[in-house]
Amino acid sequence: METSANNISIALFASTLLFLILGGFAIAFTIIYKKKQQLFKETITLKELEFDNELLNSQVEIQEKTLQTISQEIHDNIGQLLTAAIMTVRTIKTEEPAVLEKLYLADTLLADAIRDLRNLSQSLNTERILEKGFVEAIGFELAVFKQSGIKASFEVLGDPLEILPQKELILFRVIQECLSNIIKHAKAKNVSIIANYLPNKLELSIIDDGIGFDMTKRVNGIGLKNIRNRSKVIGAEIEISSISDEGTRIKLTLST
Repeated sequence: METSANNISIALFASTLLFLILGGFAIAFTIIYKKKQQLFKETITLKELEFDNELLNSQVEIQEKTLQTISQEIHDNIGQLLTAAIMTVRTIKTEEPAVLEKLYLADTLLADAIRDLRNLSQSLNTERILEKGFVEAIGFELAVFKQSGIKASFEVLGDPLEILPQKELILFRVIQECLSNIIKHAKAKNVSIIANYLPNKLELSIIDDGIGFDMTKRVNGIGLKNIRNRSKVIGAEIEISSISDEGTRIKLTLST
């Protein structure tokens, strides 16, 4: 009888042990499976982010090549044609006051067109912007921007950091996009750009005193989308705030 009871105890112990072992395997398998599943999801997410970044980089690269081509075309062809036209106008000899007045007007208009095209060509020329450097390129861009009749100021705070030229180029394109939007939509009288260099980051602010816009309606506009996409390419954080009749502020923060 005692032997039978011992056998039953041993059997129960063995069954319990086996159950615990199998349960442990089941729990371990579940944990490993969930970890692998989570790792798989993280890998997919990372691949998607990498793909999105590569796509954005490709888009920016294509845009820069297009701008470079347009810049070259303006310089080599349109600029030369206008220069030839103004030289032709200046060779015309006449004593008639009415004709002289028209020739003078044509000469002035052609000279203005050549100047504006030269400025546009330089603004689009990637290599020239990189040669000038970020701060000087912004100063030149604002000098051209002021021809729109809008007052503009540029302030540099702190000691400039060493930033990759390609990142500076994209920041410059963001500024161009902002200034273009201001001319088209803002009805602003004043614009200020502030480049605040901190120990490990650059805070770039573009501020206007225009009519502002409704953030819920204009937040997905093409101009703002381009700004966001370019900022994403270089890993810059972007803050956009606008108040009706008070203006708009766009702030980019680029960590180095």
